Amino acid sequence: MTTLVGNQIDSARLLVLRQALKLEIRGLTRRGPSAYSVLKKMGFSGTRPSILQQLDALRDEIVGAIDTTQQLDAFKQRMAEQGEAEYERN
Repeated sequence: MTTLVGNQIDSARLLVLRQALKLEIRGLTRRGPSAYSVLKKMGFSGTRPSILQQLDALRDEIVGAIDTTQQLDAFKQRMAEQGEAEYERN
């Protein structure tokens, strides 16, 4: 089990609100205050999509940018290995 402390709690809350906002943009609703209204009270301003962009930038700072080229190379390698396994089976 992971325990969050200090700034991690605030960071986790922002990440959860970001996901909730994405769902709200797609049309999902929930009981209680919307993620949009909670984020507005926290000081974010703008439309839902613009706040989502702000949260995306903040997430990149919190989590760190992902090196997509490294992921793509790993994916290609896995697919090549899987293809070789399929070829050997047949």
